[in-house]
Amino acid sequence: MKVDFTIPMRDVINANQREHFHVRAKKTKTLRQLGKKSAEGLVFPDPCRIIAYFGFPDKRRRDLHNYFGTLKALIDGIVTDAKALPDDSWDHLIGPDLRVIDYKEKGHLYICLEIMTEGYSHSPSGSTPGLLSLGLSTTA
Repeated sequence: MKVDFTIPMRDVINANQREHFHVRAKKTKTLRQLGKKSAEGLVFPDPCRIIAYFGFPDKRRRDLHNYFGTLKALIDGIVTDAKALPDDSWDHLIGPDLRVIDYKEKGHLYICLEIMTEGYSHSPSGSTPGLLSLGLSTTA
């Protein structure tokens, strides 16, 4: 299942922007409403994994994680407002994993959320993800 968004760059939340909190709150509200509208009537598989594909209007290098605020507001609209999932905790929602795709529409950010269920387990053999691969222990 896929959910697509084309968002004017003026409505995008970027962690590097230093905006007044009223401006950011208005953008968040707009993005949540967009997320809700796009997911009304949809029920996502539970649990589900989300891969977020970002398409930017130009070829400039960007730190993709700076756009997580935009993605969070969309997912909050989908999950909390449209009720496509019971909750956005890790019990119900895995990810989102962020990717970049080639897309160029002047003045707009394109985001495609791919919702899937296959091929995921919370952690291998009940271990804490990430700690073992770093050689760290979960015991004191």
